[in-house]
Amino acid sequence: MALYTKTGPFTSGAAPGLDAGLFNNIETCLVGAGAIYFLGSPYQLTTNPTVNAGNTTTLTCTGVGGIPSSGVLAVLLGIGIFASTAGGYMQGAPHGGTFGQYWGLSGPVANQYTVGGMVIAPVSSGGQIDVKAASGNIVLQQWMIYGYVM
Repeated sequence: MALYTKTGPFTSGAAPGLDAGLFNNIETCLVGAGAIYFLGSPYQLTTNPTVNAGNTTTLTCTGVGGIPSSGVLAVLLGIGIFASTAGGYMQGAPHGGTFGQYWGLSGPVANQYTVGGMVIAPVSSGGQIDVKAASGNIVLQQWMIYGYVM
């Protein structure tokens, strides 16, 4: 896999959770730094696991789907959730990191799919992220890795 070179503009609907405007902005900012690689096709990180309220699950983001097993600092992650309660929310952090300092997503309505868009999610040195269901049971839906930062 070679360093990504700009091929946008991207269009909405090219892949699950892809917002073309956000993707084009990310591309413009990071490609110039020579640090981001995009996958030829998105890698589905999860298959809709449920994280129960107050619990945490660890997801491995490296060594899969064409993503190197070492040297990755972050992944470009498209996320969506299904929250069992109104206001149910999840938080994410590098494995072993402190929740609340990185990223999260709230489901404003009970039993409704919420698209969170994309985040650049920092990973631990082992290539993992922790996801905590801070309120309500959360189903992790449409979690796709589109690229990674070295």
